[in-house]
Amino acid sequence: HYPSDDELNMRINYLSNVIFEPINSHSKIAKLGIESKEWMLFTYAFSTYAFTNIAIHDTQYKKSVIPIIKEAITKSQHNFIRKEYKENTGYKLDSFKTNSVLYLGHLNLMMGCFRLLSNDSSFNKLNDSLSFWLFEKYNNSKFLTLESYPSNCWIPDNTVALASLK
Repeated sequence: HYPSDDELNMRINYLSNVIFEPINSHSKIAKLGIESKEWMLFTYAFSTYAFTNIAIHDTQYKKSVIPIIKEAITKSQHNFIRKEYKENTGYKLDSFKTNSVLYLGHLNLMMGCFRLLSNDSSFNKLNDSLSFWLFEKYNNSKFLTLESYPSNCWIPDNTVALASLK
């Protein structure tokens, strides 16, 4: 059964605390990164997807989850997170310095979720640029898959990136 409001609020509050926590070597995110560098990004991404689902299911949550999602997207672009995907030099909207569909797909889907819920255009230009970039990469891909890591393609990562184009 669907969680009660009390249960949802408890979960939202916990994830909000994790997401708004400053990123440093002692943060909860950094501790997750000891186990797996991907878990840092996944915490922000999967929380965004859950919050989006909750807000669509029950619009009373929309106002409270939008700022949390915005922070999750911002934190996902932090060098501490993106360096694992060889994205160390910052974004130029016309040129991405990584080919990691894992990283770029999740980032793009997070921004799409934010756009779905909010009129805030903070990420629109980056979302549009990244969507175009992914579309072009897929359009020119021999097998319609992109690399998660050099010479490694993972279907789930490509599924996220393709969903982000929707």
